[in-house]
Amino acid sequence: MKPGEIKTVQARILGYAEAIGWTFVPREEAEQRRGFDPYVPPAERAKNRSLFFDDLLDAKLREFNPRYAEAEGALLGQFRHLHTDIYGNREFVEHLRNRGKFFDHEEKRERDLMLIDYDDPARNVFEVTEEWAFHNGHYGTREDVVFLINGIPVLVIECKNANKDEAIALGVDQIRRYHRETPELFVSQQLFTATDAIGFSYGVSWNTVRRNIFNWKIVKPQMSQMGADEKDPKNNLRKSASSAVKEIQGRPDRKANEPITPQARAELKKSEFKQRVRHWADKLDVKIVWLGVRPMRNKWASCSTAGRLNFSDELPALKPELWDYVIVHELLHFSVPNHGKLWKSLMRSHLGEYEANEGELKRVAGNKARPRAR
Repeated sequence: MKPGEIKTVQARILGYAEAIGWTFVPREEAEQRRGFDPYVPPAERAKNRSLFFDDLLDAKLREFNPRYAEAEGALLGQFRHLHTDIYGNREFVEHLRNRGKFFDHEEKRERDLMLIDYDDPARNVFEVTEEWAFHNGHYGTREDVVFLINGIPVLVIECKNANKDEAIALGVDQIRRYHRETPELFVSQQLFTATDAIGFSYGVSWNTVRRNIFNWKIVKPQMSQMGADEKDPKNNLRKSASSAVKEIQGRPDRKANEPITPQARAELKKSEFKQRVRHWADKLDVKIVWLGVRPMRNKWASCSTAGRLNFSDELPALKPELWDYVIVHELLHFSVPNHGKLWKSLMRSHLGEYEANEGELKRVAGNKARPRAR
């Protein structure tokens, strides 16, 4: 009987990870931390379960951001609203780079949201687990090996037995299927790999065309030549983790020291604006099906009862206080369709004296016949 891929490949990958200091989390423990119910049939356990280690992520979130005061699970709710495509993945990268935002209620201003400590990697928690199952109600998948930083899955490895023809190609095809059937996995997961323990191919999520998948090759892979610490393998964690997290933080969209272009600056502001919309949507318990920022000639925003929200592409260039006015204004219309006493009372409870911002928006609009928000 030939050994299967779990023994020949998967176990070896997990062993390598432990050797350099990653903490192995058994499948049963990982499922418990993701909220699986052990009393339901196995086929049902993975349905719409969390894609994070919620408790660890929340603990690190509050450790790194002492002024973060949102309710437990608020950030996870925000993540669940991200689009399950390359655009949602791109927004998640901004969070991994610590460019997300949260509102400091005490100082009445926004702050950067830290999810990973890039300056001191030892403060982060590096874990690896296996058989990462997920079912979105339509399709189910089970990833072989998943690496997590502070409870956030960032890397998946698909293992194939070397005795199969074109083993790595089969692994890559499986990764492509995961993208099609369970795209939720690849909002946070930034890298994928396929290996048969002999060859090793890797690429970035949402880019699975053959020309953008690369083969890892090491000549004479002695540990000393790889710069590894043979006496104390745990020291390798600091090296590999520091390299990994700095890669996430520092993957440049432009050359070093090159001034940011107006177009890039506008895209960054648009991303920040969308994050602010999702922050308020979670706070007001509004489910957004679609969020767009596009040219709008006669209004600042519009919404539909189906959960679609559109905002003028002029808004991200304005100050955040005006963002909040338009965002809250529009989100309240999901429950209060007019501008009566209830709407005004809710506006005041969330934004205080909002009339000043309303007046400023009118001045920005100038003489255009642009309604206040919708």
